[in-house]
Amino acid sequence: NRRCVSVREALQDKDFVSVLSRFEHDWLTRLPATTLIGPAYDSNGRILSHSFAVWRKEAHLETTNKRVLVAGSRH
Repeated sequence: NRRCVSVREALQDKDFVSVLSRFEHDWLTRLPATTLIGPAYDSNGRILSHSFAVWRKEAHLETTNKRVLVAGSRH
C-alpha cells in the first residue's frame, strides 16, 4: 500500500537502474534482496520527487521485525 518493491525487483527495472549513480547501484546490490525501496517523504509528509527511501526489517531487543529507514536518496 506504500508502493514499495524489493531491491531484487527494483534492480530488474532498467529505467530505475539507468538513473542510479554508480555508488547507489553498488550499494543497492549489496543489500539483502528483500530490502524494500519506496517513495521518500519530507518531514511534513510530502512526497519527494526524484527520490527514494530504502527500508529493511531489523530485529530489536523489545520487538522483532521492526521496519526502520535505512537511507533516503536522489535529492
